[in-house]
Amino acid sequence: ELTSFTFLFEVLKLLGVLVLVARLGACVWVFTSVVEMHHAPHLSTWADGLVRGSDPTAESCFDVYMTALYFCSYTLTGVGYGDIVPKNRYEQAVAVIYMMLGQVCVAKIFADLNSLTATHSFWQARHYERVTQVMVALDSLGVPPITRSRALAYLDYVNEEQKQRRAQECIKDLSMPLREELNIIVYHSLVLAAPFLNSQSVPVIRVS
Repeated sequence: ELTSFTFLFEVLKLLGVLVLVARLGACVWVFTSVVEMHHAPHLSTWADGLVRGSDPTAESCFDVYMTALYFCSYTLTGVGYGDIVPKNRYEQAVAVIYMMLGQVCVAKIFADLNSLTATHSFWQARHYERVTQVMVALDSLGVPPITRSRALAYLDYVNEEQKQRRAQECIKDLSMPLREELNIIVYHSLVLAAPFLNSQSVPVIRVS
């Protein structure tokens, strides 16, 4: 099960991959125009308006790169404004390859995002359903508010305990050294905060 923090972190990782693919495409797009201008100056390129204008110094390298990133971003996402387009067959070939590979990457990213969302929503929905049922039952029985708060707090505790149990089930097939390493990472702060554990040897901590 994914915690809210883990879920957000995984989503940000997927967005980071999407940004990386767009940036790599922008680099290739700029490189294509540079090669064309040096080896085939007679060809029209997508960057002619930026670097072959009346004042070639008016646009910086950053401006050219941002224009390429803009093109790759709307190509990758399928928006396709059309204000920047390939001007010759070489750029068209590069654009075709980028569109094919980009769509595969986007499909993989959205598939992973859908899986993360479904998993996160499933366990949250189960917990909220259980809490709602208990609240309705306690209200119908006329349970005092303080007792109801204790019951709901216990449900939250059970939910956290089940998270730990499911996590242990996921790692039970790992080797003993790997499980010990994971436990040390997960419970490191607890060991440091417990004076009793600080005074114990490593074998005692492993058993506990």
